[in-house]
Amino acid sequence: MRHDFMELDWEGAGYHGFPGGDASEDEADAWSGFEQVLARAKQGDFSGVGQLPAIYEEADWMLGAACAELMGDIGDRRVLESLHPAVTAILDPTYSVDLGRTLAIAGHLSSVPVLLEALVKLADFEDAPALVQMLSVMLEPEPGALGDIGRLDDVEAYADHVRRQAAVVAARTGSPDAVVMFGDVFSVERLVAVMRQRLAEGGRFDPYWRHRFEATTGVDCSGFYEDGILQPLQALAVIEEFEDLGGTGRYEPGRRYFFGHVLPD
Repeated sequence: MRHDFMELDWEGAGYHGFPGGDASEDEADAWSGFEQVLARAKQGDFSGVGQLPAIYEEADWMLGAACAELMGDIGDRRVLESLHPAVTAILDPTYSVDLGRTLAIAGHLSSVPVLLEALVKLADFEDAPALVQMLSVMLEPEPGALGDIGRLDDVEAYADHVRRQAAVVAARTGSPDAVVMFGDVFSVERLVAVMRQRLAEGGRFDPYWRHRFEATTGVDCSGFYEDGILQPLQALAVIEEFEDLGGTGRYEPGRRYFFGHVLPD
């Protein structure tokens, strides 16, 4: 399907949708800076990440969301920590949610207090549930009580629960700053196992799992979906080929990668 607009679509082509050759001239111009940073990052050059906050500031919502996600995928500690004031000040609640998701995508356990500080302040904001969902993915082995958006009605009690679970995860991983997902040190092997099980057994498949897998490994997952509809057999074939080629053994647990390249801290 051809569009005259561009987007980073995790139920479509994902990062493999760029460069977006089908876009209008105006859209292509607006997205050019993002595309340049992404293209270099795919080759292991992360020097352009510092340009993304400025692009985000001037972007419409689609480009802004894409910048926020790419910052989470390739941002180093300096970039991520520079976002903390924008997340917690709530100068614009949309910024706080977008950039809070950036921190959650990067996955450092030490970002949980920042996310909670923001969430307590914007619990009534319509997009606040996005942070609830990300905290659940970071801290719970499978979707559970931390992903219950209804608990924002008593956000202080919810925040206390998150803090307790974060302490459990810190003890489990041996670090208050571990890169985490599913309540433990982030692991490509674990992520692949979760995706394979869900695809084989049915049930809700979270597009964010595909996001993390594709961003980390660079594997083209555009065949996971057709017209926004999950194709379990096609997705399983991609995952099984990755495993058959020894893909999981190339990634050290607790390290961040982008398209197979180790990210600097």
